[in-house]
Amino acid sequence: MSTFTALQDVIQHHFNGKAAELQSFVKTGYSFEEWFNWELFYALQVSESDLKPKPAYRHVTDLQASKKTGDVYFTKGGHSYIVEVALVHDYTSDKKWRDKVHWDRDQLLTLKGADKVIPIQLLVLVSNHDDMEASSDWMNWLKSLSFWGDAKDIQVKIRLPQNGQAWIVGWAV
Repeated sequence: MSTFTALQDVIQHHFNGKAAELQSFVKTGYSFEEWFNWELFYALQVSESDLKPKPAYRHVTDLQASKKTGDVYFTKGGHSYIVEVALVHDYTSDKKWRDKVHWDRDQLLTLKGADKVIPIQLLVLVSNHDDMEASSDWMNWLKSLSFWGDAKDIQVKIRLPQNGQAWIVGWAV
């Protein structure tokens, strides 16, 4: 099983059980990305080795100059992975958040030359729409991301209890 398939399975299993929380949080209109990061960390600790929250790039790569920190770091199969998470919902899908998503990606791209480090970008989308792909507002916003059309390594869709959807998409950068 590939690391991406395993990561997708962990995300699917863990966050299916968090659908009510996702629904509750999106209704507030506030960001809950930090909560997601800690839940991801918790979900990964069962199966991953050398797991770290908020890893400094310089501590896990040979890029000593970087002051950037990621969201989650883990090792599997002789490789290291740094995950950057961006969480966007109905109330945050504006230019500010699009810029944040691109900034995360730019930071991950600095890891391209790092030995045995695979950067992963996770985009967590949460909406009151039952099918974000059928929403022109969501699709227009997503298509404005320079990499949206790239092949996705992780895709998880979670139905929210009352109405809505969480869609977690990931790429090896």
